Amino acid sequence: MRERNVPRQPVSDLSPQLALIRGRFLDRLAQRCIEIETLVQQIETDGVQVDLVQEIAGRAHKIAGVAPTLGFARLGSLSVDIEARLSKLLSQSAWPDARERIEAYLTEIEAVLETYDPI
Repeated sequence: MRERNVPRQPVSDLSPQLALIRGRFLDRLAQRCIEIETLVQQIETDGVQVDLVQEIAGRAHKIAGVAPTLGFARLGSLSVDIEARLSKLLSQSAWPDARERIEAYLTEIEAVLETYDPI
């Protein structure tokens, strides 16, 4: 994971029900981060394929819908941006810019995950 200095927020600061929902979201977020990284690697290896790009956009869409509600406004905004940009990605030549933005997106996901302290 990328290194980023973000203060940790203990779950105990949240209501128990919200903490449970947020914990589930973060668990899924960690899995989606790994999935996106895997899809990016597959595109790097095999070239831009519509189905792979759509898979990344779909994961971003799912994150975009929930992240702001749970206090991750920046992550929600980046998710919307990634989804919109990927929906327009039609060529190999557009991939380097998209990849750069996806890397920034993954960095933000990992920063969010680092702020979660399950203790």
